[in-house]
Amino acid sequence: MSQPKKSVPIDITALQPALQAAARAISGRKELELSFGNQILDQSLHQSDTLFIAKPADQSDADALRFLRGQSDRAALSLRYHNARLHAQKRPADGKASTVFDALEQMRVELTGSQNMRGIAHNLRHRMQVHCELQGYARGLNQYEAPLHDLLALLLYETATGTPPPPEVHALMEKWRPWIEDHAGSLLQRLAESISDQTLFAAQSEKLLVALSLIQNPNATLQPSEDSTDEAPDEQSPSTDESGDENNQYEAPSPKQSRTDSASESSQSMAETNDDEQGHEDAFVEQDMPLRPNMPHLSPFKHAAPYRVYTTQFDEVVHADQLASAEELAGYRAQLDEQLGRHHNVHTRLTSKLQRLLLARQAREWVYDQEFGLIDNSRLARLVVRPDMTEIYKTEKDSQFRDSVVTLLIDNSGSMRGRPVLLAALSADILARTLERCGVKVEILGFTTRDWKGGQSRKHWDKHDKPSDPGRLNDLRHIIYKPADLRLNRARKNLGLMLKDGMLKENIDGEALLWAHSRLLARSEKRRILMVISDGAPVDDSTLSTNPSGYLDRHLREVITFIETKSDIELLAIGIGHDVTRYYSRAVTINDAEQLGD
Repeated sequence: MSQPKKSVPIDITALQPALQAAARAISGRKELELSFGNQILDQSLHQSDTLFIAKPADQSDADALRFLRGQSDRAALSLRYHNARLHAQKRPADGKASTVFDALEQMRVELTGSQNMRGIAHNLRHRMQVHCELQGYARGLNQYEAPLHDLLALLLYETATGTPPPPEVHALMEKWRPWIEDHAGSLLQRLAESISDQTLFAAQSEKLLVALSLIQNPNATLQPSEDSTDEAPDEQSPSTDESGDENNQYEAPSPKQSRTDSASESSQSMAETNDDEQGHEDAFVEQDMPLRPNMPHLSPFKHAAPYRVYTTQFDEVVHADQLASAEELAGYRAQLDEQLGRHHNVHTRLTSKLQRLLLARQAREWVYDQEFGLIDNSRLARLVVRPDMTEIYKTEKDSQFRDSVVTLLIDNSGSMRGRPVLLAALSADILARTLERCGVKVEILGFTTRDWKGGQSRKHWDKHDKPSDPGRLNDLRHIIYKPADLRLNRARKNLGLMLKDGMLKENIDGEALLWAHSRLLARSEKRRILMVISDGAPVDDSTLSTNPSGYLDRHLREVITFIETKSDIELLAIGIGHDVTRYYSRAVTINDAEQLGD
């Protein structure tokens, strides 16, 4: 009998030159650089000459190699087969529609590459399977989590190749399939037949969006372009958007696209807009389908004026080790440790105290007077008196304490500079260390903007005649300090990044909460907790100066209401020197590390 083959660990570093050479050959970009990191797995429609791909969790077999190749191939194919300028011209402005439009175009690129270079197909298939696993599609998703953009892309894959998508998403697809095929079955076939022509494919994608009631009038929801007419898509004038070849495009989990009438319109127009949105949602309810897809950049509220974004092409989701070198991070961590030195005793004492409290919560709970289980010694005397008695056993009650994950979302705004950010970093360090010792996984995230005064988004808005009420008008920067599956001792130095000069800028809390919320939704743990560490209200001068008053504040309240009332994720907050109970129903305020234990 032959012995099973032992898996051989893959030397990730040694693979880098080969993967980079393959990516350059596929993309035709001789200057393309490839690096390994903890980047988000899916960078949709990648256009940058710098490619970060994530290391696989298991590096011990051939699946890990296919996973790496799948990420690299996917990005390289986008550089080769995707026309970013044409895509920007045809792309709908509505948030839901634009996400679906992007997903379909990404799948077109992958299908084109798979047909022309068949060796890539297996790698892309494996990446697709990993994506479905990480998104948690195998577990039951409620009506607020259904990923319409992914489902449509996978249905296109099935239609074009005749191969069913990964089994992890089968149940979810079967739930949606009748509704989608009833409304747009023939359009999926037309999409599959036009994958070699991006212009024709974009036109068919528009028709699909109309059929699914994601847009009403394609010509009214396209990105602004000069002299746009009702002619066929290939006859429209070029877009005034900047070329995607010149700008990095990120698949940030939390951006929004601009849409809806301006806030200065009459109340009658606003009412019509709200009625129109209500009608779209009713269409889903009547078909017993999910109300909204799992797109964290969408406002899930029916009656408020929709939150929107002027552009998302400059947003980014990055890991802390991509914003500074290892030497810089070590230096910043040393500075942080020096600043926190006087809290060393507090740190140790609070860690021990909190650990004891949490471990006490995990104490065994017993159910007594059972007919099976472990013998309860205290009931043996009864057995002597009553030999026929059978309820002398006890069973241990299941504890779900360890099956939990906590996300710490830290405000990285300029107002946190100095003592507040030190307190936030100390809080994150204590909580993460203690929870890990108790078997609870912890993720540490941060949110800010890439620049002051609107950054590249503001410049783009200025260049394009400053349309009124643009929505969020700044470049988001969402930072991953520590992924949930990475031990704190391997990511502890990343917290020092908060001390970097110029790191802390503006804060747009609502989108940050939705981003962190969407990451938790993809986790498989039964109990998921989102803890926000902030010093007050959202502030972004560029956005607030170009929109109605209270624009960011209202959106934050809407997001909090949604998570607290509609999501199974638990939300709580720690206010650093400021009372945040006016936003969060479960919140505490601390002014010193001594108060953290309470």
